[in-house]
Amino acid sequence: MCRHPPDAGVIQLAITNDEEADAINGTEKLVRWMKENGQDFDFAIVGEPSSAETLGDSIKIGRRGSFSGQVTVTGTQGHVAYPHKANNPLPVLAAVATALSSKALDIGTEHFPASNLELTTIDVGNPTGNVIPMSGTLRFNIRYNDLWTPDTLADWVRSQIDAIDHNGTTIAFDILGTPSRSFLSPLSDDVETLSSVIAEQTGKRPDYSTAGGTSDARFIAQYGPVVECGLVGPSMHKADEHIAVADLHGLTAIYASFMRRFFGAA
Repeated sequence: MCRHPPDAGVIQLAITNDEEADAINGTEKLVRWMKENGQDFDFAIVGEPSSAETLGDSIKIGRRGSFSGQVTVTGTQGHVAYPHKANNPLPVLAAVATALSSKALDIGTEHFPASNLELTTIDVGNPTGNVIPMSGTLRFNIRYNDLWTPDTLADWVRSQIDAIDHNGTTIAFDILGTPSRSFLSPLSDDVETLSSVIAEQTGKRPDYSTAGGTSDARFIAQYGPVVECGLVGPSMHKADEHIAVADLHGLTAIYASFMRRFFGAA
């Protein structure tokens, strides 16, 4: 939405795919092309299901980032009866798991909860009970706030690994995929306008939230202010995903009223 005289403004509607995982051919490519071709914007709304229980009870003014990693510990395979001829990597892998998961990253910020690291899998692939395995692997994901970047998180992970006793094993750390950055949009007059419109339509001002996963707003936020304002999503990612038709009409009314006010028509 752009305020460019002599017209009231321009509305740009983008419907893209490729939101999850590496997100190569979706919104990120689109907004980058817009910037390179002088297509700026003043304010953006992403229609993610931001409402928690009822329509308009919450809008997202930011999102946590997501950072995934893998740690592989390699020792020397051998027979359990001859441990002196082997070097078991699993105690070291367990120490890595403890080091990563037992230390708090932070205590949160004004608009974000504390960052959290969750171990998602620990794999050895050893079906035999009398063989010391050669290696073991763990994976983890960090949902992080605006105190961190992917680079500082990678440095933190390496520092935790370096602090433990490697016991002659080799430890490899790899970043998985492309980390998504956290973002926080400024609490501007436009956010206030949207909040007022929602209050008029629903009878209650929305809460400002940064909870949940990630969305395409993370790409848009690199080029301008963005919030997420959308439907209630209790059935998202489930079988028979659905919404209330009344909520769809209500959200349409919110969008329409906001655009009129944004462009000075109401």
